[in-house]
Amino acid sequence: MTSSRLVRFSSDAPHMTEEEARAVQESFIREHGLDQGEVSTKINAAAQLLLQGDHRGAVRAYSAIAEQHPEERGTCESQIGAAYYFLGEYERAITSYEAALEHGADQDMMNDNIEEAREAIEKKANGEDPSSDSGGGVSPLTLIIGVIVVALILYFVF
Repeated sequence: MTSSRLVRFSSDAPHMTEEEARAVQESFIREHGLDQGEVSTKINAAAQLLLQGDHRGAVRAYSAIAEQHPEERGTCESQIGAAYYFLGEYERAITSYEAALEHGADQDMMNDNIEEAREAIEKKANGEDPSSDSGGGVSPLTLIIGVIVVALILYFVF
């Protein structure tokens, strides 16, 4: 089973392009001499779908991984929640984040994600753009990059 230690990202994190995010990912793998096992390869492929904006594809991929590797359900559910969040399906995102909590995902991170999804629901109900950032939060691209880096750390280091 993987460790529950996760990297936290601040709102001060620099914004990266997709190309820069891939370069960071590849550099991390090279620098740490990390071997990609079967599950890790699947997780990386699903993370790439999320990064590329294929959120429905990411949901399908992470769901399949969770079925094939139940020990990874917490991580998969958290990423499914992120995909639903980016699709604007905030209630489904919350459901996935709660499932992630039940399967060992980091409590603080999932609670933060749940709160962010609830705020998006409220903004939407008030006729505001849920993707607008009036509170100094993290951009969607930074969140995706965070998802990928966390997945790398969980599956390659621990």
